Amino acid sequence: MIAAILFCGAAVFTSCTKEDNPGGVSSSGIAMIVKDGKIDYWRQIETAFRDACQERGLEAYYYATTAENAYEEQLAAVEELRKLDNNQLKGIIFSPSYGENGESAEAEVAALAQERGIPVIILDSPVSAGSPLASSPYFGTDSTAAGKAMAEKVTADKVAVFAMANSPGVERAEALAFDKTLGVGI
Repeated sequence: MIAAILFCGAAVFTSCTKEDNPGGVSSSGIAMIVKDGKIDYWRQIETAFRDACQERGLEAYYYATTAENAYEEQLAAVEELRKLDNNQLKGIIFSPSYGENGESAEAEVAALAQERGIPVIILDSPVSAGSPLASSPYFGTDSTAAGKAMAEKVTADKVAVFAMANSPGVERAEALAFDKTLGVGI
């Protein structure tokens, strides 16, 4: 997935390499800010991201929170990125973490991207329609569509039960519980 994002992002992020900054203090790079870096999925993403950046001669600025809802740590990552020279940061890949009351670092990521004139790609967790990042490209699963697909398979003689606390799981469960296209409440 990361390789695809970086390949697609080449057009978005520009194809800069260390050779593009011969006299600079450090090379240009891409930042990735994700949630809950302890989860194996995110560790695999980190490895793929670092490998893809290395192959392209880019610095990998990787930040992961210690929990699913630790958005404050994402705010701290944005502050660290602000310390980089304007030419060092070519784009941000962002998977938003949300606090218990829906707080996130979306506005700060959007502000940094706007200040620097760089793009943001949303990874894995979509942002709301009202988010300042709503027009950013998104790479991930449509969890609502996945829940509806599950709902189509559930009949009177079949039962599907699952519980997940993360936002994709909740979206799937809500779509499964009541599929408006089928008009069926489960």
